[in-house]
Amino acid sequence: MSVEIVQGTNRKPAASEELVKIIRNQPDLSGQLFIGFPVIGTSDGAFTIDALLVSQDKGITIFDLLKAQPMWTTLNSVRMTPPTSLNLS
Repeated sequence: MSVEIVQGTNRKPAASEELVKIIRNQPDLSGQLFIGFPVIGTSDGAFTIDALLVSQDKGITIFDLLKAQPMWTTLNSVRMTPPTSLNLS
């Protein structure tokens, strides 16, 4: 099983890169992860969804990413490490 990554553009490249790393480390997850898609037209202009996971097992998951530093970087003094798994149940 694996997740195909479809890379578009968004305004949160660091957070998107971290999400891709986390998703790639999920051996039991399959589907497609779209970064920066779809672009939705609104009366205020284009609106891009940060990330969208489409999976036969998990359905559709929309990610609204933050621009902030990852928590494990901010709390480095506490010796936190990045998550190694993501429970999408």
